Amino acid sequence: SWPEETWGEFFSQLIDMGFKVVQIGNMPTTNTIPGVTLDLRHRTNLRQLFSIVNASQFFIGMESGPMHVAQALGLKGVGIFNPANPHKALQPHGAKILPIYRTHGEPLEPAEIIKIMQNFASND
Repeated sequence: SWPEETWGEFFSQLIDMGFKVVQIGNMPTTNTIPGVTLDLRHRTNLRQLFSIVNASQFFIGMESGPMHVAQALGLKGVGIFNPANPHKALQPHGAKILPIYRTHGEPLEPAEIIKIMQNFASND
């Protein structure tokens, strides 16, 4: 997974592009990223998580439960899969969530994810 600083850089780029960013997840942290619309990490139950994802326009996240929730709800997005264990069976089915597999030793840069996201989002 990305270090928190990399997520911060990524979110800052999205915010500069005019996106509203809502963070979800189970990692409690005291670090806040300037400009994030809502930081709901470690503050939601499962029902709230489903509601937040359902109200979103696009999902960006790691291989995770919320990614599968986004897929189940029909949300378009990108899922970043770990290179150490890229189980194709776990990738979301259908074309709504685009799976991205990192190559071992070659981390994805935020700008690269944004480019992939923009290309995928514009292919409607």
